[in-house]
Amino acid sequence: MIGTFTGFYLLGMPFSLTAMIGIVSLIGIVVKDAIVMVETMNEHIRKGRTIKQTAAQGGVERLRPILSTSATTIIGLIPLMLSDPMSEPLCLSFPHCSYY
Repeated sequence: MIGTFTGFYLLGMPFSLTAMIGIVSLIGIVVKDAIVMVETMNEHIRKGRTIKQTAAQGGVERLRPILSTSATTIIGLIPLMLSDPMSEPLCLSFPHCSYY
């Protein structure tokens, strides 16, 4: 979120309704990823693993799905951003897209 607002400020982009929709979507993805990560770690704790083992194994198991979700979202938004100037704030609200 900090990267999103910083990107908007540095690029001089107005904070519009489409930007707000993008931020709400970003929050939804982050919450979903966090729930999946916590659930995976809870499963490891129920199996009797230590917190250190749980964190390491949970990160290994869930890193690829989390990165895949983020990558497909970003890749899917690039054509929208390039084709419609009205959609640019929506697409730039995702921090990975606003790193250029």
